Amino acid sequence: MQLLLFKNSAGSGKSREYNKRILEKHTLLASIKMPVDIFIGKSSVQTMFMFFKVNEKHHKDEMVKFIDFSNDGYTRTNRKKEAQPKRHRSR
Repeated sequence: MQLLLFKNSAGSGKSREYNKRILEKHTLLASIKMPVDIFIGKSSVQTMFMFFKVNEKHHKDEMVKFIDFSNDGYTRTNRKKEAQPKRHRSR
């Protein structure tokens, strides 16, 4: 099994052809949509995790689990460290 982290829009637009190629070789088992603020302080991109069974073609009748954690009630606070006061070195 393999886990990949994607930008939420990875399934649309220009990436559709890329997704088709992935599914020709690998089976999508699950897609988990994550909260927008999961990488707060670093990025504000909506992300999702996708779980694949590697080296086994995805079939159209294959069951895929879709989970949406985007509104799970959990919130993060900005995790940037506060500036530490400068210390004077004694010589």
